[in-house]
Amino acid sequence: MKTRINLLTPDLLPPELRISFERTVLLVLIVLVVGGAANAWFYWKNSFLTQELAQHHQARNHLQNQKKDLEQKVSNHKPDPRLVAQVKAMDERLLLKQQLLAELDRRSDITSEGFSILLTDLAGVSANKLWLTRIQAANQKFSFEGYSVQAQTVPFWIDQLKSTETLKGYAFSAINMDRGEGQPIAFVLSSKPEEKPVAAAEGAK
Repeated sequence: MKTRINLLTPDLLPPELRISFERTVLLVLIVLVVGGAANAWFYWKNSFLTQELAQHHQARNHLQNQKKDLEQKVSNHKPDPRLVAQVKAMDERLLLKQQLLAELDRRSDITSEGFSILLTDLAGVSANKLWLTRIQAANQKFSFEGYSVQAQTVPFWIDQLKSTETLKGYAFSAINMDRGEGQPIAFVLSSKPEEKPVAAAEGAK
């Protein structure tokens, strides 16, 4: 005869847990280990970046100091007065030379143009048996050197020269003639602009 009655049925029992205490402890340990490793990695990375940033700041400060030193040197630098004077003198000499070259070119063009006209006039009044060996033209003065077979040819040629456009109004101040034995007559002829009489000039006033 039974004296105890079991009123606890299997349905009333608590469900069996799948996670045991050992598994929970293991999971916590894994989380702690992974978290500690991550914290260590972040700490190392932060330290590396902090050190690199400090180096960049140091390099920037060094460059800024160099910049300030250079700016100070530039502000304190003053040009040497002797060098400044030399440069100024060289510039002035260069300017004068350029002006001189320009003037010489201008005069050369004028002289060349006038000399070509003179040669054209001389070709138009060429005399038979008379030839020139040298022609000079400068400062409105002309000089002719040459030879002539006959003495009377030279005065005739001079009269022709006075009728040219280039030598119109010129006076032939000197003529030297020389003749060697068995050689043609050598002559040197100089000319310059004719001077107006003083009385005529005063009357013109």
